[in-house]
Amino acid sequence: MIFKYLILSLFVVPVLPVAAAINDRDGKITVPYQGLEDLKTTVRVHDRLKTNVRNYSTDSFTIYTQTGRVTIEGRVKTQAEVNDIIKTANKVPGVKQVVNNLIVDPNL
Repeated sequence: MIFKYLILSLFVVPVLPVAAAINDRDGKITVPYQGLEDLKTTVRVHDRLKTNVRNYSTDSFTIYTQTGRVTIEGRVKTQAEVNDIIKTANKVPGVKQVVNNLIVDPNL
């Protein structure tokens, strides 16, 4: 298990801040900081969603964690998918709160 996080830290960590960039009101990009525990939580959420949520694709979502607060952004076809994603994410160890920034788009 520790090997998984070591590999992740070597290859994914430099990419995660770019994937989790947020535009503020001035159009500047802000990158949320993810500490090691938050990064582990983000990985656990991705893993759980991949195994438990139908049609889940890591390309369709941005997930980041700050002090146990998990933010999920992306597009889904139905409200039922949103409910399933949020319910699943809330069950992951280390998750204190889930912020739902998912958009329902039936045209996907």
